[in-house]
Amino acid sequence: MELTVEVSDSIETVEDTFTVSVTNAAPVLEPIADQTMSHNEDTLTLALAASDAEGDDLSYFAEILQGNAAVSLAGNVLTIDPADGFAGTVRVHVTTSDGIARKCGEPKASAAPGTRIGSQNWDEL
Repeated sequence: MELTVEVSDSIETVEDTFTVSVTNAAPVLEPIADQTMSHNEDTLTLALAASDAEGDDLSYFAEILQGNAAVSLAGNVLTIDPADGFAGTVRVHVTTSDGIARKCGEPKASAAPGTRIGSQNWDEL
């Protein structure tokens, strides 16, 4: 944006023109290591770490790219919930945004083979 400032003392007028550049640095999402969970675990919970040079508030987003699982976010806490009986790899696409720019990461979570037993009541045992 170019601005011109003009000053006058009713006899003489002077002006100066200058440029204002507004920049935004993208947030930085800390690397997310691949994770492994045993068949005894129902969910995997990870605290995501990101920063923004301007101190802007950050939002997080996540989606499953591969595997049979659900993901949810509460603030910067990511929860991966593989389907009952699932064994294999889950790939998750994680994004953080400062409202202007975004940064992405893709951790993998491997669920070990085995059968998980969901919630049971006494009559089912």
